[in-house]
Amino acid sequence: YGKLQDYTRKTGIEYTQIFAPSGANLDLLDRQKLWNAVEQAELKKDGSIKQEARLAKEVEIALPHELGKAQRQALVTELCQSLVKAYGVAVDVAIHAPHVHGGSDDRNFHAHILMTTRTATPQGLGVKVRELDKQSTLKHIRQKVADLTNRHLAAAGLDLTVDHRSHEDRELMTEPTFHEGVDATHAKRRGEELEIVKRNDAIKQRNQEAERLDMSIIETSNRVEQ
Repeated sequence: YGKLQDYTRKTGIEYTQIFAPSGANLDLLDRQKLWNAVEQAELKKDGSIKQEARLAKEVEIALPHELGKAQRQALVTELCQSLVKAYGVAVDVAIHAPHVHGGSDDRNFHAHILMTTRTATPQGLGVKVRELDKQSTLKHIRQKVADLTNRHLAAAGLDLTVDHRSHEDRELMTEPTFHEGVDATHAKRRGEELEIVKRNDAIKQRNQEAERLDMSIIETSNRVEQ
């Protein structure tokens, strides 16, 4: 886009790595060369990018704060290796730690995963991986994340589990919150509060009230008449 971006002062990056199939072109393991090659693969003859171009598939996952740094890294590494094996693509990942001084939740460890939409081959980028466009693929990845997370939690001796299913599929009455995103985070650091944050706070309050009501019903049903 003809813009110069300076990320030299960016903080909170706990781990970064690029994964690719065995035998893939070594240039694809260099972040700058990888994403330049991705963009080049989607250009038309006149040098403009194709209107239907899709440069990457992004997956953002929450990581259990109960795991240590090395344990989170091991979990993400295994996940990325499984994605490479399943789809033959290059995977670029970064684990972000919470910006605790900027108003973020101190449990907000998460990973951003970018998968190329083309296979990674000895010659460079290959054919499009259409399977990544399917809704069923996203569901499969969600289940894979949950399975790996639960396995790593168990290996760490933690009696905790996660579930990839939606609240509706699990028949839970809990109302889901909205993803706040980076704009909300930046606003918090400035001492501001966006409308989406207010909506989420209201949802959390309703969920707490519903939880208290559920517990009240359980306690009432468990009482024994004297």
